[in-house]
Amino acid sequence: MRGMRVSPEHRHTICLPRRLFYYSSFAILLLASIPPARAQQSPIDAAAAHTAEALAHAKQKSVIVFDFTGPEAKVTQLGRALADDFSAALEKSAPGLRVAQRSRITDAIQRGDFALELISDAESTLAFAGDLHVDALVMGQLSIDRRQVAVTVSSYRVRNGKGIAALRVTWNLTEKMGELTTKDLTAQEPIGDLASIPLAGKNYTPASCIQCARPEYSRKAMENKIQGVVELQAVVTEDGRIRDIRVVKGLPFGLTLAAINVVKQWKLTPATDPDGKPAAVRQLIEVSFRIF
Repeated sequence: MRGMRVSPEHRHTICLPRRLFYYSSFAILLLASIPPARAQQSPIDAAAAHTAEALAHAKQKSVIVFDFTGPEAKVTQLGRALADDFSAALEKSAPGLRVAQRSRITDAIQRGDFALELISDAESTLAFAGDLHVDALVMGQLSIDRRQVAVTVSSYRVRNGKGIAALRVTWNLTEKMGELTTKDLTAQEPIGDLASIPLAGKNYTPASCIQCARPEYSRKAMENKIQGVVELQAVVTEDGRIRDIRVVKGLPFGLTLAAINVVKQWKLTPATDPDGKPAAVRQLIEVSFRIF
């Protein structure tokens, strides 16, 4: 099955957000640097307090905390529980900051706007946060080394992807925490009605473009002469709209985000079922980036 392909010719560029985690200017805040007055705080409370200060200094008015991911880019029950705790601690630490309810993320996933797997992809998370209309986002990358759990918590401006602060939190690994890391929510939780939607192919004709705008190169991608194809799997609805976008293969320096943003605007001829009626299908969409 072939997806739709867009190959833009670029004589001018629009600067899109750089790839998250690209910035080298972060100051990694170790818990050892926490002032003595905060010595009795839990690791989560201390980390939330530092993040709240950084967000206030950056003049961010609203923020949302995404599920912490890892190990291996998974969303586990432990990552979700730690993100819940961090969001609650952040709300207590910053009375003037609007901490968006994390249920908005679940609601968007259930609507099919985004897939849970996208939270492990930094650029996709930026696009997700933009749809939630917040100023900043917080992500966490969880790792386990022997008997220790560590989370690197990072905050970013949604508008341009610029990093605000990053810090590392560690705990001794308990038996309960170990059990929670084995429960992969990306594998266990159904996303809307996705499982019941057929693949475009032999029995279902694929959707095709009616109005498919071309994506724009980011300035950094142009400077580095990045070319290639972003592969997305998405659901094309009976009215030719795209939802439930997943990244199959991405490109650096903002191109994955550019591809996601542009296909969300596309209008397609719906796929048809074996009886020739419009039908929702899962379909591979390819967005090509070429420099001419």
